[in-house]
Amino acid sequence: MNATPPDMDLNSTIQESIGHYQDFLRKLLQIPTERMREQEAVQFLAKAFKGSGCEVEVFQGKGIGEPIPDGAPINIFARRKGSGEGKSLLLGAHLDTIPTGDASRWSHAPWSGDVVDGRIYARGAHDDRSGAALLWMVADLLEKSKSRTAGDLNFLVTTEEEYSAGGMKAFLERADRICPDAYLMVDGNSSGECILGHPGALSFEIEIRGPYRTAQEPATVHEGNAIELMAALITDFRSFEAQIQKKLRELGADARWPNAIIAMSDITSNGWISNVPESCTVKGFCNVFPPLTLEQYKAYFEFFAKGISSRHAWLKSCPPTISWGPLEVPALVVSNGSPFYQALTRAHLASYGTELRGRFIGGWGDPRLLNCPETIFYGPGGGGGDHTYDEYFELKDLDPMLRVLTRLIFEWCGCHSEENSSAKRRAEGAPSKRRSGYPPKPTAKAD
Repeated sequence: MNATPPDMDLNSTIQESIGHYQDFLRKLLQIPTERMREQEAVQFLAKAFKGSGCEVEVFQGKGIGEPIPDGAPINIFARRKGSGEGKSLLLGAHLDTIPTGDASRWSHAPWSGDVVDGRIYARGAHDDRSGAALLWMVADLLEKSKSRTAGDLNFLVTTEEEYSAGGMKAFLERADRICPDAYLMVDGNSSGECILGHPGALSFEIEIRGPYRTAQEPATVHEGNAIELMAALITDFRSFEAQIQKKLRELGADARWPNAIIAMSDITSNGWISNVPESCTVKGFCNVFPPLTLEQYKAYFEFFAKGISSRHAWLKSCPPTISWGPLEVPALVVSNGSPFYQALTRAHLASYGTELRGRFIGGWGDPRLLNCPETIFYGPGGGGGDHTYDEYFELKDLDPMLRVLTRLIFEWCGCHSEENSSAKRRAEGAPSKRRSGYPPKPTAKAD
């Protein structure tokens, strides 16, 4: 089958639409969506998918571990049914972002959508609202060109990806969940790279309970101070990173992996100004590189914490408690020889004129939970400022990214051919019947 449909002038269709697509991305970026308040942006995108010929389902996420002031988070699953003659593909992205931080430290306001020197600025401009917008643009291009794939083409846009993977977890519980032949997450890279591997990921919480006594008592002002004990624990965990790195070398871990880390991301205490604290809690994240499993890593982590506790009098009698989650995602590893990766490299080379570089990273993503072996992170194009200030996307990459995605779709899923479809029906003994229009009207199924 051809990589692009014979009746589709791909270049001119994209060029004619690119101004409209830039405006659409700007409107999406200008919807203020603080964490767990993405409902308006989700509905905006869902309406766009419906207007571009997709069957669309908006479904609730999990709302795990974060405040939900506007109610349960929501997600999008959209479909363009193929003719049943090719492989299926799922394109994914996420609409949630991390908090904006101090807005005064942005050169362009977080929800401005300002366009300066070919860059569009906003929280989520690169990670990953541009990816979500690209998914709709692909659906729109197929609708405009009246093109139909042979295999099913599906779209999944989740929230909660940056914290708990609650959107993906909710999708996995749906009766209409799919396991596609390949999954492309449009997220996480520059325009010349894709992610073939990420480690497992765990979030954790450690609590140390203190005596909650007056700070005037010499026996507890330091030795029983939960804040000071937590500080010592955090410092000692730096050596745990080194131990894990050594263990990975002994196990023959792939040299492409970056260093193992434990990132302490939040610390709180509960107490009174004249007392030592009643408790101190730290939250964090760690990456788990193969061949270590998540359960093996947890056991090493807890054993190390127990060893630290044995060196402190207070912690011997009141050891720290460790809880895991809500983030728990296994590692992803895709071979350079995978058919889907080869198809993606061809589409990238044809569109950008440069070789695609596959890499392994220290971060993570929730597509791994779907357990699809052909899962790759690609795009959404040039940009920067992810997880910090002045996040931006390079608008010049909209055009080539759309070329890559549409080429990949038609190479992987195949282009629907009425001639092939008629031949298949004749071979199956069914009368030949030409379909008109897309999407087809749903037919009732017998119970």
